Amino acid sequence: MSGIVVFLPAFELVQISEKICRDCFKVIQCKRLLNVNLEAEAEAAVKGGASVIVARGSQAARIRYLVNIPVVDIVWTAQEMGLSILKARELVGRPDLSVGIVGLRSMFCDTSHFEALYGVKIKTFYYDSLQEKELVLRGAEHWDVHVLMGPQELLNQLEYIKLPMVPIVSTEESIRLALNQAEALCYAHELKCRNEAQVSSLLNSMFNGLLEIDTDGRVVMMNRVMEGILNKGQEEILGKNIKEAIKDINMNLVHQVLQSPNESFSSFLNVNGRATVLILSPIVIEEKITGAYLSLKKVKKSDEAGEERKETKRRGGYIASRTFEDICYASEKMIRLIDQARLYAQSDTPLMVEGQTGDDRESLCQGIHNYSLRKSGPYVIASMVGLSEERQMEMLFGSGEEKRNSQRVVGALEKADGGTLVITGIGFASANTQSALCRFVRENSGVRLGNGEMKLLDVRLIVTSTESLLQMRKNNRVTFTFYYIFSGLVLRVPPLQERREDIVNFVNLYLKRYTQQYSRYQVLTEEAMEFLKHYNWCGSGLQIERFIERMVLTIEKRTIKKHMVEDLLQEMYPDEILDEDGLYLTAGGKDAYETLLRSTLLKYSGNRNETARELGISLTTLWRKMKKYGLSD
Repeated sequence: MSGIVVFLPAFELVQISEKICRDCFKVIQCKRLLNVNLEAEAEAAVKGGASVIVARGSQAARIRYLVNIPVVDIVWTAQEMGLSILKARELVGRPDLSVGIVGLRSMFCDTSHFEALYGVKIKTFYYDSLQEKELVLRGAEHWDVHVLMGPQELLNQLEYIKLPMVPIVSTEESIRLALNQAEALCYAHELKCRNEAQVSSLLNSMFNGLLEIDTDGRVVMMNRVMEGILNKGQEEILGKNIKEAIKDINMNLVHQVLQSPNESFSSFLNVNGRATVLILSPIVIEEKITGAYLSLKKVKKSDEAGEERKETKRRGGYIASRTFEDICYASEKMIRLIDQARLYAQSDTPLMVEGQTGDDRESLCQGIHNYSLRKSGPYVIASMVGLSEERQMEMLFGSGEEKRNSQRVVGALEKADGGTLVITGIGFASANTQSALCRFVRENSGVRLGNGEMKLLDVRLIVTSTESLLQMRKNNRVTFTFYYIFSGLVLRVPPLQERREDIVNFVNLYLKRYTQQYSRYQVLTEEAMEFLKHYNWCGSGLQIERFIERMVLTIEKRTIKKHMVEDLLQEMYPDEILDEDGLYLTAGGKDAYETLLRSTLLKYSGNRNETARELGISLTTLWRKMKKYGLSD
């Protein structure tokens, strides 16, 4: 049974409290508390069933940091402090009496109207911690008051200042008020426990996983079904941020729900390899959002009988090892792209991915596969670049008869049965190859075996290209039918020039990787990082990785400065120059940089400071470039 424990520093206060506690059946213990035993006594009170603790002064402050239950302060009332002021007036006998009140702030009631009530001047010397206490008491000799009031033990410490002192004495009033407050908290705690027990029973009888988060996104409640979905117990989840509990959750949606009482969202989420339906709804009390409910329901697998077949093909080597978590991004464009990719992963409709060749595009395709219901199926890649039409058809559809060494050629579509086929360089596919793919999609067909039978296939198609689908259609590189089939779901991976925040992420990622790999402990200056951030990386993240590895291997300095980065970039990519915005662009001739340097020097009449500023380089680098091209004095 829960109840109230009362701790008091003096026997006389315990006696007063015991008399009052006879009328309060919620009090389970009332005792004197010594500071040396404070921690042990507080812990014992909680273990003994205390739901509220009543204490005074510094003891209450210390207990509050030790326990996770409410602590009620015994506060001197206006009546108790008024009696002490009357004693002070009688003791000093001055009409212009100035009273100093010293002690822990939480021990005193509001004194803002005492001067009008008692005709005395009030000065307060309060503190909120032991550290503040030392600072406050350090100036006690200079306090301009006639008499001091406060707790007896504190006044004893101030006897050296030779001022009249009046201790404030607790009566039944302050203790009774504290007990009334504690009793209300105790009742509220019992009501909360009953409600939580009823809610818990209801929640655990549900078929959906459910958890509750507060306005900061921390999990405050979850049912047993959710424990099963997450494969984590309540002790691992409660109090943690929702992102720690469900790593793939879209935090943008969570924030929107927590900010608008009318916002509820439904989406798909991959949890521990299982697709689930996510529902987010705000908790609104008196038009104020107090948190949100998150519900998860597992999506039934479409092909339970084919799981063994899928696993067999997966073990054949067609595995997608990356997820969305492996994509290095921080920009808003990439955040929106990943959110869109998560939604598209739930569909079986053919998908087009546009963007530069590199890790981002490949990780996006693998992430879509691993976020879909096809995760346990094979992930196959086929490239159309540099192949004849006959070879393209054979690579995709195989051979319907025995051809090579009396073996039928198994095509990529058949290898990807039950999973995902990614076709790269789709702009190089012939018109007949594209038409065959369109028939495969529209007729939901398969491939023809050597005996003439048709083998039906279940494959999700993803095609990729560095050129946009619309541009390929304008250039007649894809057919009308192909365009309309694949234009339904399109993902465009923005180039690094449109998401320069991600360049910093790439640089930090690869710098950490290669400094660890080669045991080279190097750091970039802010100027060097800013230079890399604004460089025109034409080769996506792959180019950044190769550059960072070369930089770590070849630059021996621990601190890598801007001019070192600039020189290495010029060495690796000599046909690149700065444009007027400070970005590197490819130039046609080998002397493009010399041309730029000469024109800039001419523009500023040979002023090196202005020329270096215009080119975004240091004076040292400018001097080196001028010497290289024979432009120095």
